[in-house]
Amino acid sequence: MPYNDIMNKSGTQSNKKYWHGKRMNTLDKDHAHEWVAAWKKAGRDLQQIRIEEIRTADTRAAIESLDSAFRSALLHYPPVPDSGLIEQQKLFQRLKQ
Repeated sequence: MPYNDIMNKSGTQSNKKYWHGKRMNTLDKDHAHEWVAAWKKAGRDLQQIRIEEIRTADTRAAIESLDSAFRSALLHYPPVPDSGLIEQQKLFQRLKQ
């Protein structure tokens, strides 16, 4: 159960905060705020890393390195001539009846 406000018996919101079914004390709240702040910063840092990796990616080399795996997949699992939509529609018609 994530951090949330607990509703009291009358259906109104309680001012007591809970975490995993336990009432949070000040230390718990401080820790939760630190955790959220750390992940916000990590999110920004990870986004910058992602942008840099995309910017510097060698697309040609990636395609070339995956070519043999792609050809192997085509050889062992050839594409089917249809998407299966017709069979799905027939199944839906039978289920409808």
